[in-house]
Amino acid sequence: MPVSPKAAAALITATLMFASPLSHAATEDTAKPRPIPFPEGTYVADVDWPLPAIVKAEAGRIVVEFPTDGRRNPLTCIISQALDLGERSAIALARDTADLSDLSRAVITDLSVGPQVPVVFMTVQRTKLTSTAVATFRDAETSFVCLSGIAGTPSGFRRAVTELATSLRPARPAADVSLVRLCRLRLDDGSVGFERWEVSKHGRDRSSAVTSSLAYRHHDGVDFMELDAREAIDPLGRIKQATLVRMVAGKPQVRSLIRRREGASYDYEVVTSAGSRTGHFLTQRPTGLPSSVAVAKRIRAELVSGRVATFAIEIWDPFSPHKELSQLAYSLEARSPLTIDVAQGARHSRQLVEDNGFVKRAETILSGNEKLVSECETQRGAL
Repeated sequence: MPVSPKAAAALITATLMFASPLSHAATEDTAKPRPIPFPEGTYVADVDWPLPAIVKAEAGRIVVEFPTDGRRNPLTCIISQALDLGERSAIALARDTADLSDLSRAVITDLSVGPQVPVVFMTVQRTKLTSTAVATFRDAETSFVCLSGIAGTPSGFRRAVTELATSLRPARPAADVSLVRLCRLRLDDGSVGFERWEVSKHGRDRSSAVTSSLAYRHHDGVDFMELDAREAIDPLGRIKQATLVRMVAGKPQVRSLIRRREGASYDYEVVTSAGSRTGHFLTQRPTGLPSSVAVAKRIRAELVSGRVATFAIEIWDPFSPHKELSQLAYSLEARSPLTIDVAQGARHSRQLVEDNGFVKRAETILSGNEKLVSECETQRGAL
């Protein structure tokens, strides 16, 4: 399935620039927080549900069934423990349970993003009387998709999914996460998505993981895009290795890997549906490519502080037809409110930033004069 220029620009911009209220049952129930009986050493989570969940472990996946009590519709969630996006794509997981092979040809309603969790909610209209509620979640550690048949008004679906997304965590000790940022994305036509940025410490090194999902409108349906971008960062803030994977409708579109040899020297590999390409490039600065962490610190130290009015950095752009380095230019536009402009070629993003340099709100004009709006918050930690 081809990716529209609108959608590609939306997710690329969101990655570079670093809702609806919960629905409750119409009648009061007796649900209480219940630990989900995950296999030992996998996950821990608590969800309000009137009956115990049934858990089945499969190869690399865990299926959790929440049975009906007569008032709540039964709910099925499939959790993937894989790190590779091809194995944890929400749409690919959903196909194991429901016929969701082509959402672009379906009728999609109630499309929204959770207010404080990286979850996309949608309803797939089957017939005039039947629908399927779908929710997709992804972070750096895992992903899941939840589905529930709807006959009339859904009961407790969003609440249960939000509780699972909030409480789910690996049973093993997690990495030392120093920062979590969440952005909610929307386009003028009702397309929605999220971008979650997580930074972890590994001794003197760090890692950065961006997970994005975008359900962009396609007639009555949606094309569902998922993107993972990860960086291994040395103590000086330079990229040692970076990967990017983009999926559309559960199928890989682009896979990119760059690895530093030394200093300014990098190798790259890009795989698309048209084939693969490998090569080598040199950065202009002898220190190599700056990481997302280094760029965020530079915005705070230079633009926010007033030391400079503009600066530019090199970035690796796997979407470039010539597989070459691109340039991002950062400029201070106004001090009250604190506003910067981020430009890559002809595309500009106007960003309201906090004193720490993090984006609060960004507006990017895409092809066709459509506007991508990002609203962001820091959920944990700092740089």
